[in-house]
Amino acid sequence: MASIIDSGLRRGSWNLALDREWLRRHAAGEAPDLLRFHRSLPTASLGRHQDASRELRLGYCRDQGIEVARRPSGGGALYLDSAQQAFSLILPSPADLTLAEVLEKTARAVARGLRSFGLDARFKAPNDLEVDGRKLASVFAAGEGGSLLLHGTLLLDVDVRTMLEALRVPTEKLSPDGLAAAKDRFAPLGDLLGELPPARELHAALAVKLAKAFDLDLASTLTLPFELADHPAPFPVEGRAAGEALWKAPGGHLYCRLETAGGQCLRAAFSGDLQFRPAGWLEGLGAHLGGRPLEALEPAAADYCARHPLDGAGFTAADAEEALKQALRQHAAGLAMALTAEETAALMLFGDAAPRDTLAKASVMLVPYCAKPAWCSFRHQDGCSECGKCEVGDAYSLGRERGMRVTTITNYEQLESTLAAMKTQKVEGYVGMCCGQFFLKRHRAFQGAGIPAVLMDIRGANCYELKQESNAYAGKFQAEAKLDAELLRKVVKFIPPRGP
Repeated sequence: MASIIDSGLRRGSWNLALDREWLRRHAAGEAPDLLRFHRSLPTASLGRHQDASRELRLGYCRDQGIEVARRPSGGGALYLDSAQQAFSLILPSPADLTLAEVLEKTARAVARGLRSFGLDARFKAPNDLEVDGRKLASVFAAGEGGSLLLHGTLLLDVDVRTMLEALRVPTEKLSPDGLAAAKDRFAPLGDLLGELPPARELHAALAVKLAKAFDLDLASTLTLPFELADHPAPFPVEGRAAGEALWKAPGGHLYCRLETAGGQCLRAAFSGDLQFRPAGWLEGLGAHLGGRPLEALEPAAADYCARHPLDGAGFTAADAEEALKQALRQHAAGLAMALTAEETAALMLFGDAAPRDTLAKASVMLVPYCAKPAWCSFRHQDGCSECGKCEVGDAYSLGRERGMRVTTITNYEQLESTLAAMKTQKVEGYVGMCCGQFFLKRHRAFQGAGIPAVLMDIRGANCYELKQESNAYAGKFQAEAKLDAELLRKVVKFIPPRGP
């Protein structure tokens, strides 16, 4: 018999602590199956494997009194508040289902529950529900022993401004047209129905379908069977991790950071917005790699992956091996070009070729218009007068000296068309500059071109931190970024001069 409880509005950290404690007791045979409905006070909810400083605007969260708490499940960061209906389901882990299948089964059960209100919600892998392409709900999973925690959030309403301020998510990810269009990315229940159904009716509709999906008998319980202290979670420490290599898996992003000395891996750390089990798989991989010579890391990772099966939703052991491979390539590139640790961390590499080989074939240089001064008459157009008053002029001069074609990228559409033309022209390699956030969010454009590249992170003001991505992609961003001229010179010297 499964207990069904409505625990009302609580701190986000309390809700997550209760999930953890009930899951622990369930795995130990000390607690029954559970279906709990709950809501949270303003909380930034981190996935189990995420880096808080990368995913959240911690300063904003602190200033606004938004609690930061970490889920026992994976996946991406969420902003939670009282306008979201959450549920937690704890039961024996279905032995015949993969994690991806469990997430899909849970989401489809929620969708069936919403049909009683006339909604046609559809599952979108790996863990969302949408109505006409707009997000309505998400589900997540975590396991312990033979027990499984499934929890989800259903949007009743959405505070887009606070969400985008709290999460380090560019508004571009939601819409290129600002907050109004960003809200159109979501489909809160109140907007879909005109008015919200009574909570009791909503809970009942969801409970019936979740119970049927997982073959549960539900019995209402008015009180919790044990006490749980209501203390806020400790606030994360500020500070961005440096020198991380990125790998884009179907189910999300994975970062790998290597700390090295004397050809040894002192520490390997992985983070990302992925869902998989067992939950400690990435930590185990990192521990397995620490203390080994760098040349032994890839075989060691392959050995770990072969001996430790992974069940992921859009994420496989091969993805972790690729993230490690990218981190090793970044490190090797730094050594080969005699770069400092900071300069090495600024490299973003694309393609399988060794960076020195890519540079040996590079014939194109791409520079971002946002690195030109705001007063420059060339800021919003291709070309440069090489007046000597900014680093972009230096980049043009360095490229011209080597017979390279230098292009200023003035908007995102031009980047797409430029890369497509380069692909048609069979360009074998190029160098470029962009901010790390752009590389992450527009990774698909670089991937689609399939041309080996050595990219360098730009410094100073960028549209993501200033939340002006829409202007930037349209070519209207006014603040100034800054190229690392010294890094550019060190990289370009490995590009051989070519004739006109």
